[in-house]
Order: sequence, then C-alpha cells, then structure tokens
Amino acid sequence: MADYPPFMNAYGNIPKILDKIKEAKTPERFTVDFLGTNLGFSGGSSRAFIPLAKRMGMLGADGAPTQLYRAFRNTSSSGAAMARAIRTGYPTLFSRNEYAHKLDAGKLEGLVMEATGLEKGASTLRSIVNTFEALRRYADFDATDTKIDGQDATPELRAPMVVADPIRKVEPRSKLLTRVEPFVLHHT
Repeated sequence: MADYPPFMNAYGNIPKILDKIKEAKTPERFTVDFLGTNLGFSGGSSRAFIPLAKRMGMLGADGAPTQLYRAFRNTSSSGAAMARAIRTGYPTLFSRNEYAHKLDAGKLEGLVMEATGLEKGASTLRSIVNTFEALRRYADFDATDTKIDGQDATPELRAPMVVADPIRKVEPRSKLLTRVEPFVLHHT
C-alpha cells in the first residue's frame, strides 16, 4: 500500500469529533472505547480518527494524548495547535508547497495528485483533500505568539525537521570517481 497523507473516508465526522474533543475531559489513552463511549462515535468509520490523530502528533503511538492535543483543547492555542498538527501530518504537501494551507480545493487536489500519484476522481484523493480541508477549518496558520511545547507556533517550527547527512568530509572528485563503496540504506 502506498504511503498516502493521513485521511478519513468519513471526513464529515472530523469536525464533530474535534468539537467533542474540546468539550470532553482529556483521557489517559484515546481509545476506540473513549471515542464511542465518551465522544459518542461508536461507528466503525469514526475509528480512523485515531490513526489520523497519531500521524498528526496529537496522540502518541500508545494513544496517549500529547501536548499538541492538550493545546488544541485550549481556546487560546487551539488554532496554532491544529496548524502544527496539519504540518506534522502532511509534510509531503508542505515540502512541495509551503502554502498548501492557502490553496483552494482545486489546487489542493492537484498538489495531492502530484504528491501521491493518485488519479483524478479517485475516492482516496477526495478523502485526503476533504480531510485536509476539514482540519484546516480549525487551524490558525498565522498564530505567532502561541507557545506549544515551549516553542513558538510559527510555520518554521511547526514543520518537521529533516537532517539528511551530518557533517562529512568531501573527497576530491578524482577519488570519488575511482573508488566504489557499497551503499547501505538504514530505515528508521
């Protein structure tokens, strides 16, 4: 299966779930039981919210709410927290267009098609775009004075940092052309 940006097929439930999260007590673990019993979303289609929230950094791998989840519940930092969550969950889109959050639906669809290779009209494409748009309605990408995890919630700090290759010695070009070394890819 391709590694697509996070999405829910039942993207219409996203605003309802997010509104309930703001009202409900923060759980020790965000589980299917919490989603059904406390938030009122017992249907199977809503369960996809849990992996979505994990990929966006709102929940840890074990389902524990993160500081980003808590900041989203706070009315003064909610928009900045969601903006950071979106940047965390959709790094491929933001690496292709740093203003992905400002694109209209048609241009956003084109960006997702470019990033994923999905064909126009594909249901997965529609779900990715509509999930992004549902989340975007809760985000404030212009918030600069809000602190989350002790960092300013500016776009530069919200985007995930990727370090390709720490300092390495560069050899003269002639050595590089004559010497062959095995290449090993380490997956993290």
